[in-house]
Amino acid sequence: GALGQVPMVMGRGAGLKLNRVFWTKYLAPGNDDGGSTAFYAAVHTIANQLGNSNLSSGAGSALSSAGLTAAVLLADKQVDPKGNPLGVDMELLVYPPELETAAWELMNSQFIIQSAGATTKQPSENRWKGRFKAVKSRYLSNAAYTGYSAAAWYLQANPSILPVIEMAFLNGQETPTVQTAGPDFQFNVMGITTRAFFDIGCNVQNFRGGVKSAGS
Repeated sequence: GALGQVPMVMGRGAGLKLNRVFWTKYLAPGNDDGGSTAFYAAVHTIANQLGNSNLSSGAGSALSSAGLTAAVLLADKQVDPKGNPLGVDMELLVYPPELETAAWELMNSQFIIQSAGATTKQPSENRWKGRFKAVKSRYLSNAAYTGYSAAAWYLQANPSILPVIEMAFLNGQETPTVQTAGPDFQFNVMGITTRAFFDIGCNVQNFRGGVKSAGS
């Protein structure tokens, strides 16, 4: 069965390659449409276009109820290139493994409990429960990738409505091609030869479809 496992190994390699291409661009997206300011920035400068901040930073950007409030406000203040309210709600909460507990508690807990010694009032209901689809990615805090962080997290719109990043597949083929040649087609090898190829690309799309919270 060893030869039968080769196509499976190649398929896994293609999957790893797709993730490397995607998360490399996701974590280091470069500049926005104007080419002079970062994709996630407090101020976007684009000729003949408008666009508000999509970056939350500082202590208030940590993944918490207050951090979500700040990120959602940035999303609600986003405008289209003509300055009109964008009107697109965020649907995805993307976070690294280090923030899994915070993400789970915010998206699943029914109540918010006031910490001991706190002097400010807290609501008895968790308004964030079920608000976003929580998506964990181990790539976000992987030190092998430029831009990695164990504290940063993202809110994103539905990618079918307003994608911040998009994969491209040659001829629309989203799976790798695995080819095998047997002894009838090669006389210099006593066995079989297997090869695989996967034609993919990735690039950022619209910064207005997401908000990055630095977490610190």
